[in-house]
Amino acid sequence: MIKLIKITNFCSIGETQEISFDISPKDMLDNSSVNVSNQNVNLVNCIMGANASGKTTALKGISFLLWLINSSYTSLKSDQKIPVEAHKLHDKKPTKMEIEFFTQDTAYKYKVELDRNQIHKEFLGEKINRGYKRIFEYSRSNEDWNFKSSSININKSDLLRFKEKKNTSVFSSLIETGYLPSLSFIKRYKSNVTDIGFSQSHVVFAFYDVSKSLYASMEMQ
Repeated sequence: MIKLIKITNFCSIGETQEISFDISPKDMLDNSSVNVSNQNVNLVNCIMGANASGKTTALKGISFLLWLINSSYTSLKSDQKIPVEAHKLHDKKPTKMEIEFFTQDTAYKYKVELDRNQIHKEFLGEKINRGYKRIFEYSRSNEDWNFKSSSININKSDLLRFKEKKNTSVFSSLIETGYLPSLSFIKRYKSNVTDIGFSQSHVVFAFYDVSKSLYASMEMQ
């Protein structure tokens, strides 16, 4: 489940916008929220605001980031552009995103910087005490490629393939090739929001899938 997401320089979002799903103990009124690692997090959330205030853009940012983690390795060929749009006033700067999420009782933080041509930086860490222990860190500048990890041993052929795909998230590459089996749950995400807004062709199916998941989960009811 998502705890927090930060979005910078994405579509109509210029300065950093933070969406937090934390709630205080007094606001935990029913089982639509849970306590994970001594933190209270909403399971069901609603974004409200006036027309053209950025609601859909925020959802697009979340959907894009989850797509980047989940599918960029299999969705993009090495010569394709990353489907990301920077703010018009900052189109020479990279888009930055950050997400904190839980799986069972473990908290993680993932950060990425990118533009349409390549991923510049990535970081994935596991929460320990008050900080995050690095699972991997990655950076690219022109042809320089730097990958650091003390817990993931990538074979040479995979490492070369990851290096060639400038437009692919290393996080996605590691999940798809079996190096991060504990985080493969992220592939189960569903969304009816795409890079152009709401996906009308699949909205009924998305609504059905979400309703089915809610009905099947006692924790979500």
